[in-house]
This record gives sequence, structure tokens and C-alpha cells, in this order.
Amino acid sequence: MVMIHTTGYVALVGQEDADKGYSIAQVREIAKQHHYKEISLNETSRGISFSKDNVRINVYYTTGTVGTCVNHPVRGKTQLFRRNLSPPELKQLFQNPRQHTGKGYYRKHAGHKWKNSQTGTFLSDFASRWEYVTEMTNSKADTAVLKKFMDEVYTLLFGTSKQAPRLNRNNPQALERCVLRFLVVKQAIQDGAKGVAAKDEISSVKPLSDYAAHINGSDATQMNRLAGLLRTLPKPVRVEVCAWIVGMLEEDHVLVNKKKKLCATDENVRLPHLEYSKFFYTKRQCQYLDLTYGVIMS
Repeated sequence: MVMIHTTGYVALVGQEDADKGYSIAQVREIAKQHHYKEISLNETSRGISFSKDNVRINVYYTTGTVGTCVNHPVRGKTQLFRRNLSPPELKQLFQNPRQHTGKGYYRKHAGHKWKNSQTGTFLSDFASRWEYVTEMTNSKADTAVLKKFMDEVYTLLFGTSKQAPRLNRNNPQALERCVLRFLVVKQAIQDGAKGVAAKDEISSVKPLSDYAAHINGSDATQMNRLAGLLRTLPKPVRVEVCAWIVGMLEEDHVLVNKKKKLCATDENVRLPHLEYSKFFYTKRQCQYLDLTYGVIMS
């Protein structure tokens, strides 16, 4: 087995001739042999989840991708990510899911930063979330660029606070939110969207000038850097990222296309967002955080 240390997760890559993926029956049998309880099956995202004691294992059976979450007694939840496991390697993982926990990310504080236990570097929860989503949907994205973009988005919105991230719905014109909205809406329009509209009135689309009017005083260097990172992403991922940010920053608003139909976030992408939250957040965090975005909406 070859171990690849990514900046976000530890990826374990099986032998090159290993089959990519398993049958549901095969995964269930392996889990049963090691006394795991099945807790969910999602045929849309092609994921099946199991738990035992303080361990949860998500198996994406068509790709051979496996995510584990181990509740460390001191550090809390530790996340690890493995790709292309062969069936023997999957058995080994179920037998000893803690064997690689010294080389993953664990949540450092309430601000949802993840600390790499090997390098000491930090990853924002946005970056961790989107790496998970793109891996689970088998997207063709440069995760290093995506994580860098999401780290900068997180810092722009929340700074370096150690508190849980919070967005005040009563302050939609905060400069940092206006800057980010303008960037993603502009990019979405370049990618074929018509613009942003209220969910209950999608025939009335806001012009880009509405967003441009609120970015006076912004940092041009920062804007150019964010725009450059966003443009680097593959278009399908870029569109989903833009739709996700619009939904987070502007309550009950969505991207619409030129036919004035929803540029809806694909169900295959929406579900991994919810899975990520349920997988890596504590039960208490799931009670007060928006599970699609990982922030408090107040």
C-alpha cells in the first residue's frame, strides 16, 4: 500500500491493479465481520456508513474512496481520507481504523480550524469541506487551489477568530460579504448564468451593478487574487462553488441561468455537504450550525 500525504487528508492508494470500487454486499459483509452497525445508505451519492464505538466509516462503493472519523479522547474528532482502497485494504481499515490517526487533521478550536497533526499547519473548515465534497463526487479539481481559495474566503469573512463562524443576516452589506458576492456573481455570469434572483421571484434578476455599487474601499490585490484562484477551478466545480457562496451570503437567493431557471446545486453535491457536517461535527455543533455551510446564521 502506498501512502500519499496531502495537505488536507491522508490518502491511501492501493495497488495499481486493484479494482476501483466494491459492491454494497461486499462492503456490508466486511463491516459485519468486524461488528460495525450500518447507519445509512445513500444511493444518490453512492455512500454507505457504519459506526462502532467512537468510530464512523463512510465507504463510497463505486470509487473505492473511504472516509473515517475517529473521536480522539484528547483532540476530539480526527478526520482521515483514503482513496482507491482494494478490498483487502478495506478489510484492514475496518479491522484497525485508528492505525493512521497520527497523520490526519483534527479540529483545533471552535472556529472550525483543522490542525495537521504531522505538520502543525491549519486548514479552514471551508477548505476541508470542499475537499471532501469534490472527492466524494469524484470531481476533476485541483484540490490545492480549491483549498487555498476556500481558506482565503474563510479568512475574508471571519478573520482569525477562534469563535464559531457567524453570519449576521441583518448585515448583508458588510464590505467583505459584498466583495465576495460581487466576485462570485461576476464569475457565474461569465460562466453562463443570468445572475441572482430571490427564490420566490426568479424572473427578476439583479444586475451585476447592484453588487458592484457596494465594493468601494475593497482591497484590489485581494480581489484579484481571489478571482484568479476561482477562475483556475474547473467550470463544473466553479459553478457549484459560486452557487454555494451565493446561497450562504444572500438568504433565499439563488443563481439563475439565461432561461431564468435555477442554476440549482446538484443533488450529488448537496448531499456530501450534509454528510460532511454530520460526519465531522459533534452533535452539539449540528444543532446550531447550518449543515450546508458550517456557519451560524443569525
